[in-house]
Amino acid sequence: MDFSNYLKRKRCDKNTPMKAKRSSSGAIATPIYITFPKNEKAIKYKISMSMIVEDTVRENSNKEEVYNVNFAELYEKELGVVKELGKKLENAASENNILNTDIKNFKTNHSELLKAIKSAENDAYENNSKFDKEITDLSNTLEAVEIEKIDETLKIQAVEDKLKCLSNNYFEEKESIQMIEKGIEKQEIKIKKSINKKLSLERRLQSSLKAVSLMKSTIEELSRYQMEDEKCKLDILLQISSN
Repeated sequence: MDFSNYLKRKRCDKNTPMKAKRSSSGAIATPIYITFPKNEKAIKYKISMSMIVEDTVRENSNKEEVYNVNFAELYEKELGVVKELGKKLENAASENNILNTDIKNFKTNHSELLKAIKSAENDAYENNSKFDKEITDLSNTLEAVEIEKIDETLKIQAVEDKLKCLSNNYFEEKESIQMIEKGIEKQEIKIKKSINKKLSLERRLQSSLKAVSLMKSTIEELSRYQMEDEKCKLDILLQISSN
């Protein structure tokens, strides 16, 4: 609800406007009472800017609710608010100056940074050119290495084929050698059997020789006995003939 039409009313008179006295500073010195109809209450009412109507409520003879508004106090309050705002403005101006300085420094730094970035871009371009050349050289080198690698691979393949052939020949020769070794083993067995047989024959021959030698000695012994016997017989015959 709009209560602005009550600001011109007298304390308890709803029709006569009230004239307020002002001090030398311009503030309203005489309190102004604002009346409100019965059963209509307004705890706070903004007069102008931040001036707030808030005071002790009392009732008049017509049982109407009355607010006591002291504009001098409101002015002092508003003046304090203005001073506070002035301080805030001064602080804001100081902060703004600092911010402007920071912005100026930022622009300077930004300019230097742009120069550094430009220089870095130029260096990067030169480095990229060098890298491109090095990469091209490396690619050519790698291509040559790949060709040499292919040649070496072919050589290695030829060597591996040769080794495989030699390996096959080796296994064939090994099998032949094993067969020969088996034949040699069989021949050795036969030779051992022949040697054993020869030794047996030699032993039998030695036995035979011993037997022959024994028979020879026996025959010689018998011959000697026989000769002695013949000599005895001859002696006997000679004795008989001499008698």
